[in-house]
Amino acid sequence: MAEIEWKDINQWVVEIKHSLEGVESSIGRVEESLGTVIRKLDDILQILKRIDTKTREGIERGRSPARQWKVE
Repeated sequence: MAEIEWKDINQWVVEIKHSLEGVESSIGRVEESLGTVIRKLDDILQILKRIDTKTREGIERGRSPARQWKVE
């Protein structure tokens, strides 16, 4: 059976440390991306809420929802 030398163990520890640092960096980038996605989804939600409000107001005034939105 081959003996494991301390320098081998030390090298493995260094490699594992570098791998974990890479993972940590990747997680940071994913967190940033998710933050961007969440902000964009919130923007979309606000737009949809405004559309819903305008549509409801138009219906209450007797307007057809299809006539409220002009396609350009």
